[in-house]
Amino acid sequence: MGLVVCSVQAKASQRPLFQSYEILDVKIEGDLKGLFEKVAELARDQRSHGAKKLTLPGRLTILNPVTAQTEAYEIEIRVRGNSSLYSGECSFPKLKIRLIEPAPVGSVFAGHEELKIGTHCGPEGVRTNTGRVMGQVSVARESAIYRLLSLLDIPAYRTRLIRFHYDDMRETRLGFFIEDNKAFRARTGTSKAEADFVSAQADRVTPKNLAQLFFSHALFGNYDWGVRIRPDLQILRPLWNLERVLRADGSTLLLPYDFDLSGFITENPWSLIDDELEPMRRYLGRTTEAKLLLVRLQRAKDILGEAVFREELSLFRQRVVTVAPLIESLHLDSKGQELLRKRFGEFLKLSEDPILFELK
Repeated sequence: MGLVVCSVQAKASQRPLFQSYEILDVKIEGDLKGLFEKVAELARDQRSHGAKKLTLPGRLTILNPVTAQTEAYEIEIRVRGNSSLYSGECSFPKLKIRLIEPAPVGSVFAGHEELKIGTHCGPEGVRTNTGRVMGQVSVARESAIYRLLSLLDIPAYRTRLIRFHYDDMRETRLGFFIEDNKAFRARTGTSKAEADFVSAQADRVTPKNLAQLFFSHALFGNYDWGVRIRPDLQILRPLWNLERVLRADGSTLLLPYDFDLSGFITENPWSLIDDELEPMRRYLGRTTEAKLLLVRLQRAKDILGEAVFREELSLFRQRVVTVAPLIESLHLDSKGQELLRKRFGEFLKLSEDPILFELK
């Protein structure tokens, strides 16, 4: 076991991109303007799903902060996302890049073949049809969520804030790189999940993993995610905004991602879905955000069972208390820090409300 751990740690150290939180400068060259025009055209024709098939050759340049040497890579660029590609959403879509040739050992991108990019979406402060808030403030807040997940001991992708210089657009905007699934597997000693996901029950998702997903999403006010719990449940998608890997024992580990519609970022409760309207009426006199949080905690209790729910909630609350003082160290706007402190406090308050155990 010791040899395995050392091997995983050694491989992780060979991927320097996510070993620091210092903001890097990256230049991306390529006809992004032309690509985005094609994406917008497909969206107008209600064929936004086809946008992800488009590819664009490009070039990425970065100054290695360790060696002080300039590194340049030929890349393939694609857009990514789901609702963010719809008409009226992001005029500057989320991106994914693939390095044409492997990055050499010691370079910034060593150990990475593909990376996702969280972009600023569009003009600062504009709210889209689905409630996204465009701009660099939202970018920094979403990146902070990933870092907080790590601090809360929740398995998740790593991120790093980047000042992207988009050459053809003549724009410099804050964004972030997101670790891809393959790099996560190499870092954690997990393996690729090949078979289709059926349900949390059938794919042996642990109660702890489910509890962490429910609690962390509730903490940040994110309701744009989902997982089929049992095979017999008829839902549109067995997984939504979750990716997965396999542990050594064959159980499935679900990884959260994509938080741009969370209440912490948008400052607005999103996703009042039909099956939550009736339960919310139980919590009279509460704000909408408080009602949503209580409904999700109640749902977690129903799925996990009261004993497991109490145990996992107690552990999660301890981590929230420990992590709360670190909020000030995050790359965030002052209002974002204030909102996080408020969210952490509200979660601790509401998660010990006796009503969670009085209602069935």
